[in-house]
Amino acid sequence: MKSVTTAEIAYFMADGKYLHLVTHDGKDYIVDRTLTEVGEKLPPNLFFRINRRFIVAFDAIREMIRYSGSRIKVVLHPPLAEGEEAFVSTDRVPDFRQWLNR
Repeated sequence: MKSVTTAEIAYFMADGKYLHLVTHDGKDYIVDRTLTEVGEKLPPNLFFRINRRFIVAFDAIREMIRYSGSRIKVVLHPPLAEGEEAFVSTDRVPDFRQWLNR
């Protein structure tokens, strides 16, 4: 068991039956909780659930790329694995924009 402070967390990523906690220094830990359970315990001013697979920390966002419609691709640090991408769900875009401008 490892203790990780909120300030160390870059993002959470659900991958099949596993939930990964990734720290700002790139360490990856498996968490025995669901994304919903974790999201309920995180400070909402620091973390945002962008879709069904990701909860991201404000400090982990390096770039945002606008796609057709209102889709937004979020580039994270540390970077995702090759071929992985993180998009803000269309229905979450308005709340995401408001969260960014907090």
